[in-house]
Amino acid sequence: NVIAMPPFGVVVELWPAFWGPGADFVLLSDELRLHHLEGNDRAYNVMQQVLELADWGNPKNAGAGHGCAINQIGNDAFVAHVAEVSVDKSGKVKVHKVWVSIDIGVVINPDIVRAQVEGSVIYAMSTGLYGEITLNRGAVEQSNFHDYKLISMADAPEIEVDIVESTEDPGGAGEHAVGPTIPAITNAIYRASGERVRTLPITRHGLL
Repeated sequence: NVIAMPPFGVVVELWPAFWGPGADFVLLSDELRLHHLEGNDRAYNVMQQVLELADWGNPKNAGAGHGCAINQIGNDAFVAHVAEVSVDKSGKVKVHKVWVSIDIGVVINPDIVRAQVEGSVIYAMSTGLYGEITLNRGAVEQSNFHDYKLISMADAPEIEVDIVESTEDPGGAGEHAVGPTIPAITNAIYRASGERVRTLPITRHGLL
């Protein structure tokens, strides 16, 4: 699982490299936090809250798995995700729900923060699941939305946003929730199917 947000290709390798492919995030969470989140109370808190919010390790949908990720932007924003994802026998990926816990200090308008987070999750899903530009003899092959797929309402998951009450100075909310979305989803795919996704888009792996 993802601990922080360096480039995607690094984070998907980080968890197995440290703990082994069968390691469970929750069973090792205390050791993990001591090692990676020592002295970082705000990061610890958003991770703790999102795990509790999602009832980590107990997916509500048959055959689904949970995956998590956390992102820190300086000292202004701390964002943690849990995604619940299933993969059927044909390889179809279904993102059922994404939980997000976010700490950006004092929040002026909670509705705008929720909208930013929800939009960030949908944008990241479109890019990470389907987003690919291909070239043929130097020309881009995709021309419009009929051959460059975006997440539709039918494919959009439920998104639950938890805004942490904070007395810290206000930080920004724009796009901070983009980064952890696909790492959380690919970690959930691994827990649901046993397949580790190491390149994007996810459709390259025969998953739809």
